[in-house]
Amino acid sequence: MSVTNLEIDVFSVIVGALGYFAFLLLFAHSGTRKSKLVCSRPQLFVVLVVVVHVIVALAFCTTQMWNQNQSHMVSALPNVTQELGLQNGAVQSGFDDIPMEELFPSDEVPKPSELFSVKLTRQRVPVNSNDGVTYHKSAYFGELTVGDPPVTFTVVFDTGSGHLILPSTYCHSDTCKVHTRYRRSMSQTAKDIDYDGTVVEPGQPRDQITISFGTGEVTGVFVEDVVCLGSNKDLSEALAEHEDEAKEGETEDEDEDETELPDGCVKLRMIAATDMSEDPFQSFNFDGVMGLGLDGLSQAPEFNFLDVMAASEHRQTGTAPQTFSVFLGDSETESSEISFGGWKQEHLTGSLGWSNVVKPEEGHWMIQIKSLQVAGETLKFCEDGECRAVVDTGTSLLAVPSEVFPELYELLKHSAHRSGKCGVSDIGYDLDIQLENFTVSLGPKDYARPEARDNGYAQPWQEALNKVPFDPNSRIRNDVMCKPMLMSMDLPAPLGPKLFILGEPILRKYYTVYDGKQKRVGFGRAIHGSHVEEDVADDDPDPMMDSKLRSPIWRDSLIQRSAIASPNAFCPSMIQSSKHTKKTTGFRVF
Repeated sequence: MSVTNLEIDVFSVIVGALGYFAFLLLFAHSGTRKSKLVCSRPQLFVVLVVVVHVIVALAFCTTQMWNQNQSHMVSALPNVTQELGLQNGAVQSGFDDIPMEELFPSDEVPKPSELFSVKLTRQRVPVNSNDGVTYHKSAYFGELTVGDPPVTFTVVFDTGSGHLILPSTYCHSDTCKVHTRYRRSMSQTAKDIDYDGTVVEPGQPRDQITISFGTGEVTGVFVEDVVCLGSNKDLSEALAEHEDEAKEGETEDEDEDETELPDGCVKLRMIAATDMSEDPFQSFNFDGVMGLGLDGLSQAPEFNFLDVMAASEHRQTGTAPQTFSVFLGDSETESSEISFGGWKQEHLTGSLGWSNVVKPEEGHWMIQIKSLQVAGETLKFCEDGECRAVVDTGTSLLAVPSEVFPELYELLKHSAHRSGKCGVSDIGYDLDIQLENFTVSLGPKDYARPEARDNGYAQPWQEALNKVPFDPNSRIRNDVMCKPMLMSMDLPAPLGPKLFILGEPILRKYYTVYDGKQKRVGFGRAIHGSHVEEDVADDDPDPMMDSKLRSPIWRDSLIQRSAIASPNAFCPSMIQSSKHTKKTTGFRVF
């Protein structure tokens, strides 16, 4: 501690004061017992004064040197943490709850202006079930551009797969024709390649890949081209400028061509689809899929967007090129976005809780589940430590193993509030998923949607005769149930069998950050514009009770209606389950 304006060390002042008081005591002692020290021996008095000043000076110099060493150590901490691979936000090893900006200089924290953000659009698609009930499945997608001249495509930024997949003019099915298709021959920067990057001449056999998802399947061939996040209008100008320089002899190395690409652009190997299944690609507006999984899901590192972005040091986005974050709005009026290069504190309340990726070689953002609780009671299903969860931006729901689905479904369903709404306080139970350093907690508002219960009467007059009298003291109504939005999905080992998929309900409530370098996922409570919502007052009149109208049914995703219902027909899951390649005959260039 020091008074910096005067450059005086407080510790040195204290030592000097103690020396001065010691001198006074010595002087007082010299006046007693007839010693007459000062008067009889002035030389000794001078020596004592000099010695005291020397001690004070040595103490001052020592403390100043110690303070300077401490300052150098503190200033070196950001470099040390960078070498250790720590990201800005929260420090590990006992400091996870302390924001990085409180421990390090503010200029080391990623600024929103340093990030590359892409706005996401939400689409809800209605689907009719066999019993005539209308459900909705949803997807979030954003824009990117491919090729020169750049063509804009809409893609799902999917953490559950590892490739960029676009419908191509090689595909002539109705599924592909309803989307913007990639035409390789129109791009000056495109190359036909095999999976290992070998250029394939026209008419020659080439590698073909088939990728299976939780729902759906894609078959395609390999192409390399320039890919840019967002709708990048500067790509053509940048490439044209580089071509002019090349003609003048200013650039001779082919690798220097990459340095001319705008920020957020890379040369990426991708899959040009020759066939796409109807489900889910035909019903949604997005054209393709941008896989943001780890490299275990990609055919080769050159297909993995995060790996390619990190390898292109001159085009790194933000301070952490292998880190991205996802924010999903909780209403139609709130914007959703994905940010590359870090995360935005404006979307986050408090600090992030990090969970390490389990089996990163598999390629999924898979994390450990420590326990599963309903209403504070721990379920036995995860007590053996085998439960894991994949964080998947391509899945509309919370997916659970079929073995635990009936138990969870029965525990979570409940009668609605007398207003007909779900999510009113003290009605229904919370579902808590305890992770490594964070607990995901979902209330009825997050996981349930109301549905009118079948009264079981064949004739309307039977319902009228047996109508339950209105009870003004009751907080619930029995003709409307809050049913959990759950989906059963089983995947084999090494991912399954006790695998949960954390989809849209979790991603909407929590801000998620994906660190490809440290192989970890961060969770934090998201800040929404309508974050605080008032409960329905119990003394308000119930407009539905005395009317002949039934409670309206509203959904923004699948509601699983029974333990044996098949959810795959209603809810898309883009989680990649397999991939394989084979040689095929040559394709004509369109």
